[in-house]
Amino acid sequence: MGWFPALAATIEGPLGAERADALSTLVNPLSVVRQNVHKRYLLELERAGVPVVPTLLFERGDAVSLGAVLQDRGWPEAVIKPAIGARSWRSLRAGVKTLAEGQAHLDALVAERDVLIQPYLCAVEDHGERSLIWIDGVLTHSIRKEPRFSDDVENVSRDAVAPPEGAAQIVDAAIGAIDGDLLYARVDVVPDDAGRLVVMELELVEPSLFFAQDASALARFARALVRRASSR
Repeated sequence: MGWFPALAATIEGPLGAERADALSTLVNPLSVVRQNVHKRYLLELERAGVPVVPTLLFERGDAVSLGAVLQDRGWPEAVIKPAIGARSWRSLRAGVKTLAEGQAHLDALVAERDVLIQPYLCAVEDHGERSLIWIDGVLTHSIRKEPRFSDDVENVSRDAVAPPEGAAQIVDAAIGAIDGDLLYARVDVVPDDAGRLVVMELELVEPSLFFAQDASALARFARALVRRASSR
């Protein structure tokens, strides 16, 4: 049998992860894939005590007032995004000054799918979002990412950067909340308005692991694949 990382952001269809798991082995298990494709996992992480960006989940068909959310939560701006998606697909930053645009975007999304609304954290602009790469039990490296919304080109640091203070602890907490034998993970974090590091995403389904920024992480990943395959 061949060995593959989790193949896609969907677990359905002829090339979905369920078929891949039946024909081969997912190195992050199917149970983890099922859980991680829908961003409700952020709420589950929060219940497990992991610090995450405040997240509101609305189900398809819900009537949602963006203005009411901003007022009730005291958020000057928010990010609206699909609960299942990748590469910042159909994500939008909106606030009081762009309320009509934001509401229209929210209405269109929630008519089709589950939606998340989160506060826009200004630290993504100066400090930058940090992607913390975890391979085979070890935090291997970190990169800096610029803010990114729908149709934006991803802009990341050319070289690895030092993980922020507290990175190892938040990675351990996030990974420890997952029930499954993981080979790899990417934990995207940013400081909140109080300076506390919070999880924005826990990527366990085929994320970019930024091996170009750390060749030793790639070597570790390859060795782990060989070891796992040899033990089967």
